[in-house]
Amino acid sequence: MEIFSFSKGKNDTNEDAFANNNSDFIVCDGVTYKNDDHPVKNLAKGSQVANFIALESLKCKFNGSELIDYLTNKLNSKFSKSVGTALCIARLDNQVLKITQVGDVGFRVNGCDIFLGSKIIDHLTSILRQSYIQLTNDIEGSRDFIMPLLKAQSIYKNNPNHPLGYGCLDGTKVAEKFIKYYEYNVHDLKTLEIFSDGYFQVPQNVSVADWENSYNYVQNVDPYKYLDFPSTKSTDDRTILIINF
Repeated sequence: MEIFSFSKGKNDTNEDAFANNNSDFIVCDGVTYKNDDHPVKNLAKGSQVANFIALESLKCKFNGSELIDYLTNKLNSKFSKSVGTALCIARLDNQVLKITQVGDVGFRVNGCDIFLGSKIIDHLTSILRQSYIQLTNDIEGSRDFIMPLLKAQSIYKNNPNHPLGYGCLDGTKVAEKFIKYYEYNVHDLKTLEIFSDGYFQVPQNVSVADWENSYNYVQNVDPYKYLDFPSTKSTDDRTILIINF
């Protein structure tokens, strides 16, 4: 087995985190609270939560809902409910690879089967930002335009009763519908790629170089992410973890 990884922040702070050993492979994408008037002072950053969860995940051998409940309890003992993380965790258990996914950290199996975990609310907000830029040519102000919606987005977080609901590990109960769980016989596996949503396109081939080439292509054709690759932001932290079985 060979393991390859790459992670780069969009600026000096990288809110992605990853961790691995010979049996556990983890990528987390931290989320920082966006409201300036939050009553809790000295808020933690998404990078802190992502790193904390990545390391805590190595300390247990749980999977699925049991894993998410365990990590939720750990978060409650460490942080206020002002930050969170998406995550994808794969564990080798004898001859079975067990994958737990909450949120939009995606994975691909054998270079073909892709599981993104994308949020509907992000898609809608991306389209709104795209339309705003196309109507106004105001790229710089597009993030401010959608910011009220981004700040209000938390009402859908871990809300299983709303069609825009989505899962996020933030210390509150993550509903069963937001916890995705998969199992693979290790003998059927060639590669596993786990990646954060800072990569706006999945490459055809399986290597860190291919992921970076794909990223650079997107940057060249749509640097502000409102043409072929609409997003809520122009750039994001990106992480890729590749396991070659």
